[in-house]
Amino acid sequence: SEAQFLEQVRQNQGIIYKLVGLYANDGEEKKDLYQEVLLQAWKAWSSFRQESKFSTWLYRICLNTIFTQQRKKHRVDYANSLEEISPAVQNSVVQKEDV
Repeated sequence: SEAQFLEQVRQNQGIIYKLVGLYANDGEEKKDLYQEVLLQAWKAWSSFRQESKFSTWLYRICLNTIFTQQRKKHRVDYANSLEEISPAVQNSVVQKEDV
């Protein structure tokens, strides 16, 4: 139930704070990551079979969420850096073709 989930999260939120603190760069990113972890944990809650401790399960969800968010961030950064580099590369190619 939702009440069980919230109680488990309350008891184990230190796990989320600790991991998010290790991987986030600033307060805003920490808040965003924390919320994303809660969202992902809530989505997966119905599949929690209690074969492991909730804390272990939450730790796994937390890490997976953090790594997924980092991959998304790097994809965006990569795309942005390509746009910035593109004119320089095009100029370089044009100059070589003129030679």
